[in-house]
Amino acid sequence: MKNHFITGIILMIFSCFRITSQTVSLSVHDTTFVKGAVVDLPVYIDEELDTYQVSAYRLQLEFDAQLMEVLGVVTSGTVSQPLGEALVNTTPSGKVTIGAAGTSYLSGKGIFIIIRFRMLQTGGCYLNFTGKANNYLNEGSPSLLLNNAWIGIAAAPSITLYSEYNSIAKGDSLQLWVWGGEAPYSWSVSDTNMATISASGMLHAKSTGKVTLRVEDARGIKDSVSNFIIRPFKLMIPGQLRQWAGKYLEIPVHVTDLTESNISSGSFSLYFNSDVLAWVEYSQEGTLLANKTVVANSYQNGLNISFASAETITGAGLLLMLKFMVKNTEWQTTSVEFTDVLFNENILPSVKNGYFSVQQFDRLYIYPDQVELLAGDSVQLQVSNGYTNPLSWTVNNTALASISETGMLKAKKGGKVQVHVTDSTGSSGNTYFNLIDTRVQLADTNFCVGDMMIRYPVKIQKVPDTDPVLSMEMTVEFDTARLQFSGLSYDNTVCQGWMHTTNVQQNRILYASSGANTITQPGTMVHFDFLLKKPDASPNISIVHLQNIRMNEGVPVVNPEAFGNIFYKDKPPTPFTVWGDTLIHQDATTASFFVPELPEINKYIWMLPEGLNGNSNTSMIEVTLDAGFKNGIVSVYGINACGEGEKLEFSVRKEDDTGLETIFLQDLSCYPNPVKDKLHIRSADLHGINNLAVLYDLTGRSVLSGKLYNIDNELDVSELLSGLYVLKVISGDLVKYISIIKE
Repeated sequence: MKNHFITGIILMIFSCFRITSQTVSLSVHDTTFVKGAVVDLPVYIDEELDTYQVSAYRLQLEFDAQLMEVLGVVTSGTVSQPLGEALVNTTPSGKVTIGAAGTSYLSGKGIFIIIRFRMLQTGGCYLNFTGKANNYLNEGSPSLLLNNAWIGIAAAPSITLYSEYNSIAKGDSLQLWVWGGEAPYSWSVSDTNMATISASGMLHAKSTGKVTLRVEDARGIKDSVSNFIIRPFKLMIPGQLRQWAGKYLEIPVHVTDLTESNISSGSFSLYFNSDVLAWVEYSQEGTLLANKTVVANSYQNGLNISFASAETITGAGLLLMLKFMVKNTEWQTTSVEFTDVLFNENILPSVKNGYFSVQQFDRLYIYPDQVELLAGDSVQLQVSNGYTNPLSWTVNNTALASISETGMLKAKKGGKVQVHVTDSTGSSGNTYFNLIDTRVQLADTNFCVGDMMIRYPVKIQKVPDTDPVLSMEMTVEFDTARLQFSGLSYDNTVCQGWMHTTNVQQNRILYASSGANTITQPGTMVHFDFLLKKPDASPNISIVHLQNIRMNEGVPVVNPEAFGNIFYKDKPPTPFTVWGDTLIHQDATTASFFVPELPEINKYIWMLPEGLNGNSNTSMIEVTLDAGFKNGIVSVYGINACGEGEKLEFSVRKEDDTGLETIFLQDLSCYPNPVKDKLHIRSADLHGINNLAVLYDLTGRSVLSGKLYNIDNELDVSELLSGLYVLKVISGDLVKYISIIKE
């Protein structure tokens, strides 16, 4: 009915006036408010109304009724004030319809009307005009341009006063905290005769009773805690209790001053985890309850203490000492909390609970760790950092091994033994050792590739007197790419006369042997014979692996596996070049020659022609020349365990009277050296037509060569790897060697 009434009034008034066809803007603005606030939200007219003869209006806006509630409309002081108080319709929910009409014309611009809202919940919604059909001035002229808004609703600012406890004892202090708000904060207490509070929130209790604690931030936002209790005294248990498992733990119960409380009886209960602590007894000696009647009753996860006295108890300090045993259990912690505390049947003290943690032992690490030890042998054991002297060493089986006070472990017989160490704090550690009565070994062995047959020995290191060996079995793994199994050899071994059987399965040999004559001495047990399939293959090593080694029926105890290496060697390589004065000055009486140091050479053999005299077994030799020496051939080669290498032969001669050699030697130059890209070889006097430059690497391999011409020549070395090379320059029957460094 209100809606129809408003519409009728507006239509009657509009019929009396001339309408100007213009457009004006009507808008609400995006705004954020806080939950619970009552706010005045303006509706703005953005153009001057003086020329439009506006004497009536109708507006309708919609919103989220769960977030906002319309309380009314204000026209006083607005552009629409000349039309009087507006009629407001708030049905249906979530919409507000506003209208007014009069005989005056509106003028000016700015706030057209004010809608008063209450913000109900946090969130946000649009505040929208419902369209031109429901929003108009006069009968629709001037036309309206409608601008909607987003209304955000935030939580109202607040602060929270926080106290760790809801009570304290007289004489105690407690730090209060505040969450939220803006500093600085103002603290106060309802009764300063009972408690005071500092500017930083430190509460100090003066007398018993209840008080209200208050805080206010810089914006005037407040919070409080009422009925905060100040009790006459306090029971206390230490906050951090620790003890080793298996040890006794004494928990002191302290109390603040009882003098003014007239205490003559009381009781309290303690909660604790019975899987961690076991109740033992209490002690009154030296406590406030000395010579008083005390009764203790324990139960699952708890203990109750009651006391009574014919006289009042005065003073502060240790009320009672409680003794517990720390259990050796997987549970490591428990709280120790007061429950059901009552003194004189009507006084409740304040309490401070405790917390217990089982003292954790540090882990000690023993090294060397898990070493295989032969009976009769010893090893010195040590402990890594973090222990406290003295150390205590033990073994779990003294029949197998012994250990000294200083940690010297000695094996007695085969088996597995555990070593345990403990320091003075109770920290401990342990490790295991495999003890053996005898050991089967594979020695690293060198073979020459030229031999082709490899006889690889398996040896027994020690045989116990009480356990002679009658049988043996093992699995042998070998490198089938390099080796081919060709059989066994056991002549002149400690197993000679035994029966030996093998079963070859690809790279594995299943081997077993036994005999009537026992093994009583260390030595070679058997040879595994292999043919070398690829003498020139790389790498020059093969690994042989023994597994599942077993003797007799398990006694004596032997190492279960062993490894050995076969190294393949060859005769020495041929020296690829020689440095020195192979063209000797006509007046010289001595000369030196040397070849590169090559691997796997035990010594060098130099063979000199008649007229040169000297001796050397290294890669260098110094010679003296007889007066009549003209020329000759020098040979050099290396020797190692596999034989003699191929000879390098080179010509040595004295310079003749023509001086051509001297000119050649003095004039020949190579640059730059070190070289990166182009190596220039320059000589103004090359002899003959067969002039050649050859570059060798240090293995003797020719890597580059080129013909030489008079004046200037070059070799492109850019593709070569960095390193040392030897340049051989040949001009006719003259030869010169020059060391070249490639960058």
